[in-house]
Amino acid sequence: MAYLSAKDLLARKGAIQERNEERFVVSLNEDDLLFRVPTRGDIADSQNYASDGTRADEYLIYSTILEPDLRDPALQKEFLDKNADPVDIVGAIFRPGEVQTMAQLIMEQAGYFNDDVKVRKEVKN
Repeated sequence: MAYLSAKDLLARKGAIQERNEERFVVSLNEDDLLFRVPTRGDIADSQNYASDGTRADEYLIYSTILEPDLRDPALQKEFLDKNADPVDIVGAIFRPGEVQTMAQLIMEQAGYFNDDVKVRKEVKN
C-alpha cells in the first residue's frame, strides 16, 4: 500500500488551492444562491459569534454568501431596524429550517460530514 507523500501534495498544490477557493450554488425553491467555501476562520468565527452558539448558522451563511449580497445597504434598510445586527438579515429572509439546511450544506463544502474520509486498519505484512 502506498501512502500519500509530501511529494504527492506538492504535485497537487494548485488543485488543493483551487479547491479552497471554490464557489458553489445552493438552490432554494426556484432561486439559486451563490456561496464560497468557508475558511477555517469563517467556521471558528461562526462558532464564536454568539456566546451560546445559537446564531452560528446565521453567521456562517452571512459570511460566505456572495449572491444575493446580504450586506447591501438597501436590503439591510428594508428588512432590518436601524440598530439591528447586520447578521439578522439571514433570519429576516430565510426560514429557520432553511438556515439550518444551508449551513449544513456550507459545512459539507468545507469537508465536514464527508464520506470521502474513512478509517481503515493498517495491514501488517
